[in-house]
This record gives sequence, C-alpha cells and structure tokens, in this order.
Amino acid sequence: MAFTAAELHTLLTSWALHLRAERKSPNTVSSYTTGVRLFLDWAAETGTPPALTKDMLARSPSLY
Repeated sequence: MAFTAAELHTLLTSWALHLRAERKSPNTVSSYTTGVRLFLDWAAETGTPPALTKDMLARSPSLY
C-alpha cells in the first residue's frame, strides 16, 4: 500500500508517539522524525514519490 506524503506526515506523529512509548530517548525520536520529515519535504518539492527504492538510491547517491 502506497501512502501520499501528506498521509505519511500524519502517520509520523503516530510513529513518534510509538517511539516515545518504547522509551526511546528524546534525541533519538527527534533525529528519526526530523530525518523522515526532511525526506518527505524533499519528495514533495521534487515530485518524487515518498518511497525509498534501490533504484532511487542508485540514481541519487547523495541521499546516503
């Protein structure tokens, strides 16, 4: 099932809550959610579907 960037932004809040419930450190939660948020923003700005695939990574070595 593919999600839109807007749907993933909404799910990000839920995921952050889950990470806190797992007692992840505040810095870990912040780091994870910031990375995902930046990726989703990039995907929206470039018109790229918000999914990481091996093909996309092979074409964009600056992503990793």
